[in-house]
Amino acid sequence: MTGIDVPAELLAPTDEVAASLAGYLVVRVVVDDVGHQRTTVYRSLGPAQRAVKRAQERGRTAHVTLCQLLPVGVVTGLDGGGRG
Repeated sequence: MTGIDVPAELLAPTDEVAASLAGYLVVRVVVDDVGHQRTTVYRSLGPAQRAVKRAQERGRTAHVTLCQLLPVGVVTGLDGGGRG
């Protein structure tokens, strides 16, 4: 979905990664910043709540979404030169 082709030999088996992330949740905060939305992902609720409070203090609309991580592939050795 990112448009980057990663060679199959650089991808680790995802079964172990998927098992390790099962039930792992993150918090996504979306802030409406004057005509565009800014999205930030947090690993705990405290920082997300503070981000929403700061946005509201600036007069912005913000909302929080609880998300579960779902791995789709693991890159094990990309050197950074593979982007087109």
